[in-house]
Amino acid sequence: MKQTIRKIVPVHMFDLPEMETWLSYLAAKGLWLKKIDSVFAVFEKKEPASVSYRMEPMTERIGPPDASQIALYEDFGWHYVCSASYFHFFCTTEEHPTELHSDPYMQSCAFSYLRKKMKMLRFAAVFIFLCLAMMLYSVLGHPAPMYYLVTHGQPSLILLSALLSVSALFQSYSCRKKLEKLAHSLSEGNPMRHHKSYRANYFFPISYSVILVCSLLLCTHSFWSLLSKKESYPLAEYTAALPTIRLEEIEQARSDVPLPDNMETEGMYESHRTDLASSIVSIDETLYLGHETGELWKDQSGFYRPSLTSTFYTLRFGFLANALVDSLIQKDTELSVYEAVTYQELFDTDFDRAVLVTEAEKQCFYAVKDNRVLALRYYGYGNLSAFTEELYQAVTAYST
Repeated sequence: MKQTIRKIVPVHMFDLPEMETWLSYLAAKGLWLKKIDSVFAVFEKKEPASVSYRMEPMTERIGPPDASQIALYEDFGWHYVCSASYFHFFCTTEEHPTELHSDPYMQSCAFSYLRKKMKMLRFAAVFIFLCLAMMLYSVLGHPAPMYYLVTHGQPSLILLSALLSVSALFQSYSCRKKLEKLAHSLSEGNPMRHHKSYRANYFFPISYSVILVCSLLLCTHSFWSLLSKKESYPLAEYTAALPTIRLEEIEQARSDVPLPDNMETEGMYESHRTDLASSIVSIDETLYLGHETGELWKDQSGFYRPSLTSTFYTLRFGFLANALVDSLIQKDTELSVYEAVTYQELFDTDFDRAVLVTEAEKQCFYAVKDNRVLALRYYGYGNLSAFTEELYQAVTAYST
C-alpha cells in the first residue's frame, strides 16, 4: 500500500522558483508530489531521487491539461503530476532535462490568462466590499443601530463579507505582485529561474485556513439563524411562564374595583432568534377596558384602551446589554418632539440597570440582568415603576 504524507505548503503558490525548489528538496528526501493546493500538499513516499519540477500556468481553462499537451511534454521527458491554483505541475528525473520553454518572451505570454483571473478576483473583492458597505450602512444609518443589529441585522454576514473582501483583496494583490514581477522579467528576455533558496513562511496557508474555517462557521450560523422557526401564538393559548407581567395586573392595581368579566382582549406571543440573541420573546396585549366601563382617554379621543408590549432579549454576549437599552430608548423616543420626555434611573431595584421613560400616557421600562434585557412599552394610566419587583421575579424565573 502506497504511503502518503500531507504537509502545509510553506511558500507562496505564485512564487514559482521557490515552489519548484521546495518540491525538489522534498523529492530528494523521498516525498514525491501527488496533489497540492494553496494550503496543503500531499506527497507519496518513494525512493529519494533528484527530481526537477516545473509549473506551467493554465492558459485557457481551469482543470487538467489536454492529452496533446501531456503527450508533447512527455516527449521532452516531463511527466504530468497534478493541477492546482491555476498551474499544472510536471516533473522529471533526468539530470539535464530539456526546458519546456526556450523563448522567455513567449513564455511571458502564457501568463495572460492568469492576469485576467487576478483581475476578476479584484472585481469580486470590490463587489464583496460594496455589499459590506451596504450592510454597514443599513446598520449605522438606522436611528437605533444596536437595536437593528440585534433584532434584524446579520452581523455574521457582515463579518463574512469583511473576511472575504479582505482575503480576496490581499490574495489578488500578493498574487498580482509576484505574477507581474515574473512576467516583466520574462518579457525582457530573462530566462526563468528554477532554483531559489526559500524561507518557510506559514502565514499564508494558516491565514487562508483560518479565513476558510471562520467563513464556514459564519455561513452555517447565519443560515441557521435565518432558517430558525419563528413561533407565534395567540396569548390566550400560551400557558407557560412569561418574562413579564400581564396588562391586567397593571390595570387592576389602579382600581379597587375588579376588572369586568369577559372583557374583550387581544394578545400575541412571538419568539425567534438572531445572530446576537439566542431568544427574542415579544408579547403584545390590549384591553378594551373603556368599552366595558365607559372610561375615556383624558383627551376625550375615545374609549380607554390600554396596551402593553413586552420584549425580552436573551443576548449571546452580555456586554451588549447596556448598549441595547440605550438603543431601545433612542428608538422609542425618536418621534417624541412635541411631548415632554422624562428619564429616570431606578436604583432601588435588583436589576443591574433599570430605566423608566415617561411621555404623556406612554411609559417605557428597560431593565438589564446579566445578558438579559427586558423592554416594556405601556400606554395607559397605570404605574410601571410599582412593578419592578414582580418584573425582576418574572425575568429571573423565566427560561427559554
